[in-house]
Amino acid sequence: MFEQCYTLVSHVTSHLNHRSSQTSNLKPGGYIECQDVVYPVVCMDTTLTPETSAILRWCSLFIEAEAQSGLDATAANHFGYKLHAAGFVDIRRKSFKWPLGKWVKGEKYKQLGYWVEENFLDFLPSSVFGLFTRVLKWSRDEVELFLSECRREMREHKERHFYAHM
Repeated sequence: MFEQCYTLVSHVTSHLNHRSSQTSNLKPGGYIECQDVVYPVVCMDTTLTPETSAILRWCSLFIEAEAQSGLDATAANHFGYKLHAAGFVDIRRKSFKWPLGKWVKGEKYKQLGYWVEENFLDFLPSSVFGLFTRVLKWSRDEVELFLSECRREMREHKERHFYAHM
């Protein structure tokens, strides 16, 4: 038996309960595969900070707002421990760098970077409107302005090489 969990780790408030529901579907010897973005997003230019980069600021605010609402956007960082605590054994972790944009070398990775950027740009509005307006008490106009800053940074600053760990 095999179970999959993709990009939902940070939105499961109780990992142990989630794992328990997963294990009820597994027979002995079965396994679970989980993939999620490991926040925060990283930039190869280590001089950038949330004060100088809209993307890094988004990530910082996203983590903060999730925490204030009782969610853990950094949960994927602790996934192995949570699986072990839920009774899983022989836990293996593979980490991949997913480029955010086509700045990376090699056609395969440029293609991956293109799709990661497209997915990220689609994810941006849904990741912030509810959280930022309800939790951080931003106005809709403030959110729209901030989103435009994030999109502008992606479009105009190709020298900023962002990536996410998966």
